[in-house]
Amino acid sequence: MRTRPRYLATLSSLLLGVAALLCCVLSCDESFSPSAPFQPRMVVYSVLTTESDTQYVRVYSTYNPSGNDPSANLDEIPVTDANVTVSSDSALYQFQKTVVQRVDKSRYASDIVAYMSYPFKLARGKTYKLTVTSPTFGTATATATVPGVASISATNFFALADP
Repeated sequence: MRTRPRYLATLSSLLLGVAALLCCVLSCDESFSPSAPFQPRMVVYSVLTTESDTQYVRVYSTYNPSGNDPSANLDEIPVTDANVTVSSDSALYQFQKTVVQRVDKSRYASDIVAYMSYPFKLARGKTYKLTVTSPTFGTATATATVPGVASISATNFFALADP
């Protein structure tokens, strides 16, 4: 059996190392940013509740935080030109712009700009459609059905005896 001389093994290892180094040095260097180009968008936030006869909808714009640090943003950008409505099969509720006092001003110093409808009591089992239209940002819609009264039926009463 014939063996290779030791210097050939060392030379092949050296050539392999040089080739790997050249691949790294001569490879493409393209910077990567996880951020897409910023485009302002409308953000709609609302929790309609059966516990109150007043409903609120907040409409804001997205923001472009410097350095991709959202905590650096100290201002909310309310959309003040929105028309907010909620409709059901039998009624249309128009929301009016209002300002709600912010209790915690540790991050945002301004009060909360919101849209409010009163009196507006949700009915269980009914479907509602929220429509927000802004000349600046376009239209956003959402539909939700209010669940009926909840009930719990326990078939294993021993589970209720000791939490």
